[in-house]
Amino acid sequence: MTTQMKIWGTFRNVPLSPIDTQDECWEVAYKIGLDALDRCAEEIEQTPNNLRDALAALLTVVSHAAYAMAPSEKIAEGMISFAQEMAQDNWAAEKHKNQKGG
Repeated sequence: MTTQMKIWGTFRNVPLSPIDTQDECWEVAYKIGLDALDRCAEEIEQTPNNLRDALAALLTVVSHAAYAMAPSEKIAEGMISFAQEMAQDNWAAEKHKNQKGG
């Protein structure tokens, strides 16, 4: 059994966590993602192609995990779509904030 299967098997039948736990998990995982980006920036020569490839690799790892751990492909795709919407919303808000000088 793979690690992903063990992890998913542990959690798939467990009810959703209380909202404070969900928020904490979100924050921890988000910070880990930012740390991964920082590590790539430190260890990879900073060219547009290299950074594109590194970002594509990180997206692939996380997407693969979603498919491997979800109980169905449809649920994995919903999770990936949700993450993409969140990323677009965050990017738009950051862009708007930067345009206002704040």
